[in-house]
Order: sequence, then structure tokens, then C-alpha cells
Amino acid sequence: MPGYKLSAQSMKLMTGVHPDLVKVIVRAQELAPFQLIVTEGLRSVAQQRENIRKGVSWTMNSRHLTGHAVDVAPAVNGKASYSWPLYYKLAPIVKQAAHELGVPVEWGGDWRKNKDGPHWQLPFRQYPAHKSSVGLLGMDEMERDEVRRAAPTNGESDAGAAIKTVGLAGAGGFVSLDTVSAFVQDLSAQQYELTSHDAVRVAIAVVLIGAGVWMAWKAYHKAKGGEVTVDGND
Repeated sequence: MPGYKLSAQSMKLMTGVHPDLVKVIVRAQELAPFQLIVTEGLRSVAQQRENIRKGVSWTMNSRHLTGHAVDVAPAVNGKASYSWPLYYKLAPIVKQAAHELGVPVEWGGDWRKNKDGPHWQLPFRQYPAHKSSVGLLGMDEMERDEVRRAAPTNGESDAGAAIKTVGLAGAGGFVSLDTVSAFVQDLSAQQYELTSHDAVRVAIAVVLIGAGVWMAWKAYHKAKGGEVTVDGND
């Protein structure tokens, strides 16, 4: 076993963070062959506004505001490293920890836009922000309304965007080689294995591709003058 433990400061920074996410990060540290540093957990509305002003955040509907997100980085020489190669080494470790605990998580590094390497959050769908959320309890009503009206912090993942693109192309009756190529490249670019849910989505997309090819074939021959027939006198 690696034998690393989160520091008291890292644990303190996760005060107010949802217990399920705290468990995932603690377990990830037990699995990781290097020290982890939690750089941020619960965030105030005032701090979020300042982050947006500085351009380091882009939405008031951040999961940090409700205790559903943490920023975690590998340590190098005792300090948090902001190196993407290290984030890619850490990502499968956190996902393994989440899988072991049965907790769904989202990584900012998987987003198609505004990628965020240190960021880990609980999904909106499974973990909606209620009025009892620690962050919301510290807001006044105007601040809560501001958070609710804002667009969510998470972007679409590379895998999700690729699957959607191919699925829509198949459903529309046309699939180009460029579309299929982009789909494969997006999947291969991922630094993690597909989950069972992703595998189902891929299977559906493949079915839609087949349906799209068949529809395109039918449309082509109809445009050429009718249904295809077998004629021995051709």
C-alpha cells in the first residue's frame, strides 16, 4: 500500500463538502502512489464572483457553492502541481475510488469545454442542490436565486459529445466517414475506460449508425429511379 494520507489542512478544506465526495477523495488518497492536496472545497458566492471577474471561473452555478465539488491536485515537492500529465495519472485513481464506493463523480478534465483538471464534482442529476445544502444555507435569497438561474458549471464530456454526434447523424439517415473518424478519435483521446453506461450509449450509437447507413442507401436508390431489384437481364 502507498501509505499516503490527506493532511489536516486538506481535510479542513473539505468541511461542508458532501460526505460522499469526501469519502471518494479520502479513498483516492489511499490508492494513490503520491500525495494529494485538496486546494478548495466549499466556496462563497463573493469568492465565486471574484473568480469570474478574474476569468478563472465562468458560472455562478458552480458545484463548489453547494458543497458538491472539490479541487484536488497531486503534490510535487510538497506543493500542489497543476500539470495535466499528473492529472491524467490521478483521474483513473479517483474514478476507481468512486467505483469502489458506488458514488458517481464527474471530472472537469473530461469536459469538452472549459476543461478543469483539479475539479471533481457530484453530478447534478444524482445530487441536486437542495436548500439544506451547506453552501445554500449560507446564502441570502438573492444569492440563491442568482445561483439557480446560472448555467451549470459542467460541460459536455468528449465521449458524450462524440456519441451524440454519431447518434444524431445515424438518426438523420446519413453518416460520413469524417463523422465516424471524429467519433473514434474522441473516444481514443479519453484517458480513462468507458463505464458500463457509456458502453450502452456507444452500442445505441452503433445501431443508429447502421440505421442511418440503411436509410441513406434506400434514399440513394430511390433517387436513382426506384427500389433496387435483381434483374438477370442487366
